[in-house]
Amino acid sequence: MALQNLDTGTSANSNDGDTLRAAFVKVKAMFTEMYGSLGNGNALSLTVDDNSNVNFTGALTTSDSFGVGITTPEALVHVVKDGTVPASISENYQIATNSNTNGGINVVSGANSSGSLSFGDSDNYEAGSISYANDNHTMSLSTNSSTVVSINSSGAIQFNEYGAGLLKTDASGNVTATKFVDEADGIINNDNDTTVPTSAAIVDYVATEVKDKRQDSYKVIGLAMDYMSRVHNDGGVVEGMEQVMKNTEKLILA
Repeated sequence: MALQNLDTGTSANSNDGDTLRAAFVKVKAMFTEMYGSLGNGNALSLTVDDNSNVNFTGALTTSDSFGVGITTPEALVHVVKDGTVPASISENYQIATNSNTNGGINVVSGANSSGSLSFGDSDNYEAGSISYANDNHTMSLSTNSSTVVSINSSGAIQFNEYGAGLLKTDASGNVTATKFVDEADGIINNDNDTTVPTSAAIVDYVATEVKDKRQDSYKVIGLAMDYMSRVHNDGGVVEGMEQVMKNTEKLILA
């Protein structure tokens, strides 16, 4: 409904304006529309107190965009604190905030509760999430409805798929991990590629491999020298010796 104009006449008692009844019909129509649009028909949801604070109760619905600090919102909900507003915001974003200074979204929950941001589709509203537990101060990341990574209050990272194993960094930036493989298992006997061998297991493995390769190379060199000696003593030609030495070199360098 457009604004209803009350015709007050050309002057007092001129009797050329709206009658008293006609004027009140217009006033009633405007109040009825206002209480219906800004309330439930009987009470207003939007009120202004004595300190000029605007208060709203109930659900806020609109078929257009809603803006705070901006007259032409670029998203369905657009909050502008200060600064330059982008010329256009991707239509993929339903909520946008702008500020030239610090900006952010604050999620406040109870001392023994968690706050989170969830992601999903119509079949699973919370397939993925980022959550923070206030009771133990742990940040968690979930995918496919399961927590996969957690960071506790001391900064240690836990990958839930691998049980209680933790990754930690010290003040110097060194990364340490809890022991996943017993030293007795070494590396050769450890068939689980998802585990991390200890430093002792790695040292033992390298030492064993180098020792075995060195012994093998000594054997080949010994055989080659013996072969050359016997051929030479017989007065023959050392045929194929070049290939023997190449094979020996490959084994040493492997």
